[in-house]
Amino acid sequence: MFGYVQSPGTAIAAYADLLASALNANLTVWRSAPAGVELERLTIDWIRQILGFEPGAAGLFVSGGSMANLSALTTARRAKAPGDIVNRGAQASDRAMRVYASTETHHSIVKAATLLGIGRDNVRLVSVDDCFRIRVDELAAKVAEDLEAGHLPFCVVANAGTVNTGACDPLREVRAVAERYNLWMHVDASYGGFAVLTSTGREVMAGIEQADSVALDPHKWLYLPVDCGCVIYRNPETARATFAQEADYTRVIGQEADEAFAFWDYGPELSRRFRALKVWMLLKGVGLRALGEAIEKDLVCARHFESLVQTSDDFEMLAPVELSIFCFRCVRTRSMSDCSWRYSATAVPTSPTPQSTASSRCVVA
Repeated sequence: MFGYVQSPGTAIAAYADLLASALNANLTVWRSAPAGVELERLTIDWIRQILGFEPGAAGLFVSGGSMANLSALTTARRAKAPGDIVNRGAQASDRAMRVYASTETHHSIVKAATLLGIGRDNVRLVSVDDCFRIRVDELAAKVAEDLEAGHLPFCVVANAGTVNTGACDPLREVRAVAERYNLWMHVDASYGGFAVLTSTGREVMAGIEQADSVALDPHKWLYLPVDCGCVIYRNPETARATFAQEADYTRVIGQEADEAFAFWDYGPELSRRFRALKVWMLLKGVGLRALGEAIEKDLVCARHFESLVQTSDDFEMLAPVELSIFCFRCVRTRSMSDCSWRYSATAVPTSPTPQSTASSRCVVA
């Protein structure tokens, strides 16, 4: 099934997963796996630099984009709730807490709101323009409307590559609305985030470094095997205030900063496998230049296919190409029934200067 954003994987990452399983390190706290914890923190800092965040931003690897989005929204709720929501729960707020996202946003955002007790009805969906990007004017209007009605707007989710069309919201404009109304800005860049390694991607994702949190999936556009998601917090201490929990069996004995570090203070998981090893080995073994070239080839492949469709009498585009996803349909049925396709062009880096194998992925609607 090639309709989903599914990375083909790389040999070096497969070896890394084999080593991680053989070592069976449990990256909970520094003392449980000092080398593994240090390597994950280093790799997370590399991703911070790739995105352009200032020093001080940090995060951790999680199972995937859904868990990254859940972690980010949990932190946003804790940061913006007026009452003691950590101890008293949702009833600590006497107003409905509102989340804003475009109609193209991944369903994991609504699922996270459901799990957090915010409620599906309190996720305000904002319409999109002809390029499937969030309408910033409508976003601002909905926030103002909710404030007037006595609700509590607290978070806006922007997309950096939707799974339907690859659309990227205008992040700087969304940030301006977030600052005007004191909203937490989360960017779901699970699919498209690593396009910042290309010149084209940097343009469409300008402003991602201004987000309060970002969700990424190295197991998508870093060509890595699942499971490997990532969440980055601009201020990790906000996450620590959300997730830190004391227990006799989790008491940290060391007093030095490194020895006292615990990943469980920044996300929902306690036991955590050594996900960072395959990311570290890929970045060290293949390098950012080769990865950027592979992603750029994916973008070129998608734009080339778009040009072929636009010059064809038999097909038409259903959405403009922004990243590597292209949606088109048949307009001349001939001997087959009318149908639509959604493609995602991917390439596999095989060496520091990869000879990428481009593959198109299609689902018949």
